[in-house]
Amino acid sequence: MKPLNSKERAKAFYKVTGLFVLCFVLAILLGFSTINVNKMTDDALRKQLEKVKNDLTFQDKVFQPNIGDATRKLQDLSSYKERGLILDDIATSINVSLENIKKEWKVEETDQQYIMYKNIVDMYFALKSAYLNNFGLKAQLEAKESVVITGSGDLQRVIARRDELDNENKSLKTQKDILSNDAIKLKSQTDKLKSQLALCRDSLKICLVENRGYKQQRKK
Repeated sequence: MKPLNSKERAKAFYKVTGLFVLCFVLAILLGFSTINVNKMTDDALRKQLEKVKNDLTFQDKVFQPNIGDATRKLQDLSSYKERGLILDDIATSINVSLENIKKEWKVEETDQQYIMYKNIVDMYFALKSAYLNNFGLKAQLEAKESVVITGSGDLQRVIARRDELDNENKSLKTQKDILSNDAIKLKSQTDKLKSQLALCRDSLKICLVENRGYKQQRKK
């Protein structure tokens, strides 16, 4: 004899079984999801760790040694004359150190690390160029000062020669004035001598006439 509620009991059994299967499936899906999420998290963390290791390796093996070398060379550059160093050789060595950094960095251009490295390297290039431009301007200034000093010496010589010519001109003018005065005096003396000569000639004529008269009287 069947129970009166067999259908309800069957429905309830199926419901419980269905809920159990659903919960079991959900539990399996949740477990797989958790495993996948953990795996993805592990992969992301592993990649980040690898990136950090690469960055640290780059800093220790490439960036820091080459930046240190460039820093020392910049210090040498600022005192190359005092230390008897060659300017072009130091500038070339700085370029080599900075180019070594640019060849070895392995970061994306949008990465903050890349921006930091690039800014530092660009700053070193700019600092080197500033030193070279400063030295170039100093060399030009020294050349101009040398030209000015040479020109000043030439100007002093020209001024001295002008003063000499001025003095010679004044001396010649004085001599000219003296000669002019002497010429005037000489002309006056000449005029006097001419006047005296004319008087002498007149006296001589008179004497000649008188002599002729005496000679004629003697012949008589």
